[in-house]
Amino acid sequence: MNRDYLKNKWLTIENDRREGEFKILRYFSDPETRLFLAIDEKENRAIIIYSDNINSIDRLPVEKENVNLLIKDDAVILLLTNPGYQDVFDDLVLSISSTIKKEEQIEKHLSLFIYKYTEWATFFRNGSSKLSFEQLMGLYGELIILRDNLLSENQFTHYKILSSWKGPSGSVHDFVFDEYDLEVKTKLYRTATVNISSKYQLEPVEDRQLILSVVNLLLDDSEGKALSSLIISIREILSASNSDISPLYKALSYFDITMETSFEYDNFRFILHSVDMYDTTMVDFPKLVTSNLIPGISSVKYKIETKSIQSFKITKTD
Repeated sequence: MNRDYLKNKWLTIENDRREGEFKILRYFSDPETRLFLAIDEKENRAIIIYSDNINSIDRLPVEKENVNLLIKDDAVILLLTNPGYQDVFDDLVLSISSTIKKEEQIEKHLSLFIYKYTEWATFFRNGSSKLSFEQLMGLYGELIILRDNLLSENQFTHYKILSSWKGPSGSVHDFVFDEYDLEVKTKLYRTATVNISSKYQLEPVEDRQLILSVVNLLLDDSEGKALSSLIISIREILSASNSDISPLYKALSYFDITMETSFEYDNFRFILHSVDMYDTTMVDFPKLVTSNLIPGISSVKYKIETKSIQSFKITKTD
């Protein structure tokens, strides 16, 4: 099942003019998997599961931002109340259907349905904080690296690559791959330096190789791509391979970014100029880390001139 399949299902329901609270269409042809798509009288989308175990759960409705959980006599309904989140809701539907289809024990379908709702509810939350320009560029650069890694690997490793993106959750380094760690710094192409904000950012963990990735961007209002476009392109890569998208939404939630709020930054558009990679573990790479600080200094912030580290470059993508 993919987004095109789901899109056709919604169109089929919309063309059905039967009266009633919901216009309903069975999701799977398998009658034992009692999962249905629906659209209510207000044209809100919904996914419904029928079960003989409704009495085993709390019957009070749960209202979250933009998506509600409703309890009927023999059904549980997830109802989207904000059409601005339709794309995210479709991803939730695909995640629910994939999870349930893999579970052969029918009696577990209801609990899996509710678990998925609980897991995804935060992705429908209205964002509240605003990213500064520097924070926006930092996120943009990390997403560039994520996208390029997803494109360079096969679909079976997509979840592993998503799981390697550790920066949003507060890890020491932005990406932790099997072979090395990666710290991402993003700057405008003409800027001569990158900012290092702590003594840990360029410090290797357990003698692992630590690569500094410098993402160079150009501001371009006409030809550039906004943050929202970059997120959508990553989502399309994952959707095309039927990969789980929830880790992407979870990572973005640490920045207080949802699909809907990402469009608030559309006035900033960038063109990727280049990505320069440097081996920070080579002898004489200029850095301040715990191992070379004078005793008594507890924290540092500094800049590295990129022209001074050209001899440490290991790869370049234009």
